[in-house]
Amino acid sequence: AGLKRKDKATWLDRSLIIGPYLCLCTTEKDYHAVMDYLKVPAHQRRPWVSGRADATTHLLENQDHGLVAVVCLGDVSRRSPVDVAALLVHEAVHVWQAFCEDIGEKSPSGEFEAYSIQSISYELLSAFAQQARRKMKDQQR
Repeated sequence: AGLKRKDKATWLDRSLIIGPYLCLCTTEKDYHAVMDYLKVPAHQRRPWVSGRADATTHLLENQDHGLVAVVCLGDVSRRSPVDVAALLVHEAVHVWQAFCEDIGEKSPSGEFEAYSIQSISYELLSAFAQQARRKMKDQQR
């Protein structure tokens, strides 16, 4: 719930590390919209989901934003919720690895790694749940 404000002090954001920009694309259309936004030319884009994979993380270095991770999740309509969660956690590890490389971290502590992967996984899972709810509402219309 946070600290109650009893004075005029300004409480600041508690996050210690700001990681890469992160987004989840569950359709190829969304992926291309993100690539357009990031100004990635069509001829430089890789397939939104690689080969026979069910998910792919695209790592980009954007001159305006720094490290950007675009996680793409293919058709998971026949997958269980646990399968989807496992895929997203797998991709979260790739994001974590790229982040460590980006900041020059060669031997992060186990707790730093665990909390970071937990946080990235949480963001991806939350985004997936939100997109799934939106899709269900759209189908009911």
